[in-house]
Amino acid sequence: MVYLQVEDLTKSYGTRMLFADVTFGVNEGDKIGIIAKNGTGKSTMLRIIAGLESPDSGKVTLRKDLRVTMVEQEPKFPEGCTVATSAPEYPEGSERAMHFERLVSQMGLDSHLADPVTQLSGGQRKRLAIARALVNNPSTIIADEPTGNLDPARSVEIMTLLQEINKLGTT
Repeated sequence: MVYLQVEDLTKSYGTRMLFADVTFGVNEGDKIGIIAKNGTGKSTMLRIIAGLESPDSGKVTLRKDLRVTMVEQEPKFPEGCTVATSAPEYPEGSERAMHFERLVSQMGLDSHLADPVTQLSGGQRKRLAIARALVNNPSTIIADEPTGNLDPARSVEIMTLLQEINKLGTT
């Protein structure tokens, strides 16, 4: 089943063409990577697919019931938040709040709940961003360099965790 279709996508900034007439589809269960040199528009393309930016031309069509979330290359968090308060506000003790706490624990951040996000390492912020992305049970995650700032062992752990969560049907 086709999850999303990208047709004739074009994007430029001023006179600088990032990409032109890009077309591809992503089917249910696909795990894809976009590989290109730095500065060629990979992050921009992902932001367009996630609906966070507009293309110059072309279109992105998502399956009707597709719930997409994006983990940015440089995650942004609410100003002044701690790990515990970084998720969208859910009533204390609610299912979503408990789900976020489990995800934070799975990401190895449960000992940092009171820490300001600004004091976390780049890898810890990336793991927290992944937990925030997963809390609403998206059907698709668009991740821009999901293992950036992570050491090789933690990269394997995160990718394994994402695969396990996917097998359980929670993403």
